[in-house]
Amino acid sequence: MKVRLRFLGKLLAFSLALFVLWPYISPAYIHVLKRILKAASPLYTVMPEDESLFQKMSIYLVPFIVLVLSTPKITTGRKAEFIALGIFIFFVQDFIFFQYLISIEGAAAVPEQSLADVIYQNVKLLLPFLLWIIMSYPYLGELFKARPANVPLHHVCPLCEENQPDVVSHIREVHGKKSFKIKKVVKFMADNPELS
Repeated sequence: MKVRLRFLGKLLAFSLALFVLWPYISPAYIHVLKRILKAASPLYTVMPEDESLFQKMSIYLVPFIVLVLSTPKITTGRKAEFIALGIFIFFVQDFIFFQYLISIEGAAAVPEQSLADVIYQNVKLLLPFLLWIIMSYPYLGELFKARPANVPLHHVCPLCEENQPDVVSHIREVHGKKSFKIKKVVKFMADNPELS
């Protein structure tokens, strides 16, 4: 329960922070995407009506980044890898959309609400969640595993390797309070956040 509450708290905090900061961050994404489009199609010019489309494209990164940052047990380095890979996948998807659904002159190659446009919009809505699930699935067990009521959760003590129903009390009473500063114990507690 603590893990889920911590996840929801982080989700809310990161969401608020990113939505507030996004107007300052998204221009970098949009700038790089425009550069790539220009390099791929030197004749392409950004039309005024494309600007709002660019703004909408970048906002879908927010839920993906927030979900990755909020997921428990993923190291900071791994989170950075996931976010970098996710941004790259978003770039590829947006590039393909502009290359093949928007004409070189900037006029819409497909009308709004056409099948291609509807497919793109749905992919864009689902992509943040699909990427998060695919990349984070080994870590999602912490959020969704259920423990039967009144059944004590046993852990193996990292110091003496004995199976204990209340491993935290065992470490405190048998090995002493100072043992919580030992590297093995620190790692064990970090790997089992439900014990803190």
